[in-house]
Amino acid sequence: MLFSVGISATQFKPYSLAEITTKEWGTYFEKVSQAFPKTGQDHPEQHLIVDFNNKDRLSYAITKKGHPAHPAWVTCQVVAAEGTIDMVQIGYFVGKEEPFAILFRQYQQLTEQTKANMRASSK
Repeated sequence: MLFSVGISATQFKPYSLAEITTKEWGTYFEKVSQAFPKTGQDHPEQHLIVDFNNKDRLSYAITKKGHPAHPAWVTCQVVAAEGTIDMVQIGYFVGKEEPFAILFRQYQQLTEQTKANMRASSK
């Protein structure tokens, strides 16, 4: 059993499994909302809130009611290693995996586009 005590909003991978409980989702959502209150961008047409943690280079796409994958979130992180810049992604969901998998793939495509743009601009 996983406990949310001690989970930080800056943790890229706060849980070991992608499928989490409603309580774990709520706890993490609260921590992100409290830690980054001025970074939230509401996207009502997509039923998403996107928060940013610039210090740790993290973005959180958090579903809202009305999104097929709700409750869920996808976190992307920019990482630098050996002179290169890359992006990694992780996500968590409560409920049905299929809508979450669609959301996750959409963000994978966005991440790949962003990585290609970063590579092109560094040339």
